[in-house]
Amino acid sequence: MNLRRRTFESLLIVAAVFVLALCVGCGAAGSAAPETSSVGKGAAPPPGSPTILLSANLQTVVAGQLTTLSWTASNASSISFAPALPAPEERQLTLPTGSETFPPSGTTTYVATVTNSNGQQASANLTITVLPVQFDFSAEPDTIQPGGTATLSWASQGITSLSIDQGVGDVSSLLPNGSLKLSPGATTTYTATATAQSGAKLTQQVVVSVAQPPVPTHPIKHIIVMLQENRSFDNYFGVLGAYRAARVPGATAADIDGFDPNLALKTKTGKLVKPYHYKTVCTEAFVFAWNESHAYMDLQPPDTFLNTDFSNAKFLMDKFPQNVNLTTKDPDGTRQMGHYDQTDLPYYYELATQFATSDRFFSSVPTNTNPNRMYMFTGTSFGHRDDDTPGSAGWSQKTIFRALNEAGVSWRYYYQDSDIYLSDFADYYRSDVKPKVYNISNLYSVLSSPTADDDLPQFVFIERAGSTGLDEHPENNIQSGAALVQKILSALMKSTAWQSSAFVLTYDEGGGLYEHVPPFQVPPPDDIAPILASSDVQGRFNLSGLRIPIMVISPWVKPHFVSHKPRELTSILKLVETTFNVPPLTRRDAWADDMTEFFDFTQPPPWKIPPALPTQPTSGVCDPSQEVGPTF
Repeated sequence: MNLRRRTFESLLIVAAVFVLALCVGCGAAGSAAPETSSVGKGAAPPPGSPTILLSANLQTVVAGQLTTLSWTASNASSISFAPALPAPEERQLTLPTGSETFPPSGTTTYVATVTNSNGQQASANLTITVLPVQFDFSAEPDTIQPGGTATLSWASQGITSLSIDQGVGDVSSLLPNGSLKLSPGATTTYTATATAQSGAKLTQQVVVSVAQPPVPTHPIKHIIVMLQENRSFDNYFGVLGAYRAARVPGATAADIDGFDPNLALKTKTGKLVKPYHYKTVCTEAFVFAWNESHAYMDLQPPDTFLNTDFSNAKFLMDKFPQNVNLTTKDPDGTRQMGHYDQTDLPYYYELATQFATSDRFFSSVPTNTNPNRMYMFTGTSFGHRDDDTPGSAGWSQKTIFRALNEAGVSWRYYYQDSDIYLSDFADYYRSDVKPKVYNISNLYSVLSSPTADDDLPQFVFIERAGSTGLDEHPENNIQSGAALVQKILSALMKSTAWQSSAFVLTYDEGGGLYEHVPPFQVPPPDDIAPILASSDVQGRFNLSGLRIPIMVISPWVKPHFVSHKPRELTSILKLVETTFNVPPLTRRDAWADDMTEFFDFTQPPPWKIPPALPTQPTSGVCDPSQEVGPTF
């Protein structure tokens, strides 16, 4: 029997224990030794002194399992953790409350320290224990039609007893590995309680949804989306046209709108720089957001970013090097103009050539990462134009995942490391959402099964692996990130699910890298205006972000296809909504094109057998000291 393993969040039966150490008067030169006390064991702290409490929904986990560490502070102006929490780079620790969700790499004691405006400090510590046992609990499939059957499966090591609620009872006799078939009459949450040899208890949940799923009007049963980080189209595919022309009979370099290699732009220091080929597969990062993104465009008067109609507007797209953060390694600010080619990214160049791409695909809003990921999940950034951090309850905006549940569509969200952006949203904590968040190992397990076409959900979102440097962010090795994508795609192409799948690979935004194609006008997603200060560039949510790479991979895509129709990230939402009959989330995705132009369902699938693809190398030089381009 083939078992599909599942590592996911659970609820601990034992509440988290914390120790509070209070430091009064510390932080000033010549002050007395800190005074410490424990909550509940002494007098209340003096008025105005900071306090900090820590808790975790899971204080005992198995390797790869997520826990949420939460804090509540008072009279504090800053907070820090030792060791640092493995949080995504865009996240800031919030006060007075906050939380981070991550998979601990090993048993760790986290110490939180808060400081008030007088320099007084308080600390709390909490230990997350990673047990040297294995316990994976899964349901395949986790969405069934009325009268259908799901299989509950478990795999374990070091577990001595196991019971499942909802009338299933004690299944210890089936340890270490086992399964059973169930036919619930309604959507049901199953809780498995496992006892380790040490006596510690682990509780994991799965949800089996009972729904009448929509029947697609075409052969695509599964849509898999992966959103990597911070790349402009020119940066990755600015020279794709020439490569494709050499590979596809009848194609020309002009089929793809790449940059002009002879265009020279002025830098902050008054020098000129042209597009150049990077000598390094990683660079220093770029400091940019809403204001810089609008400055890059160089919108010409009399038009302003408060326009409601940009049909006659002129964007020069020439201010990138004049709005870059200068560094010791890049004193003139040339690195925005660098690009890669087929020698760096042979796998991507061949994917985009053999399958489908577009030279008019854009991010949703001209700013940095999180607002664009908000659009990917909700069809709007609900006013946000920067990498704002939510409160402990998460953003309340409805996500595509809740909408899929309401429409009876099966889905899973896969995380690869401590980047779990879905945990920024209140939807993540819903009982019908959180159990569908899986470690990436489950995806490989499902795809390796002979029943993958039945077990793979209708929608899959793969979160980027930013904390481990595999998200293709500028300061990370792009070749290592591309090799990870190849690993995932190769598993799909070898599976029985390939015949009915579409894989969409794109990027959240341009990352501050040079892009010569101006944005296009889009409808505001709602009536919420951008949250702007008086010193910010004043604008609306009626312009797309900058152009980004996209690859659409499926047996059913038109071979060698290049789309020239303007689209942005919410077109991916529209593809999912159109395929599975899901209502739109906002006015933006309701308006968006549904991407069906990429496919041809009138003929047998041209890529039923995938083409031969090169192995993505990882041997390139990663040295930011080689990032600069020639100036003149």
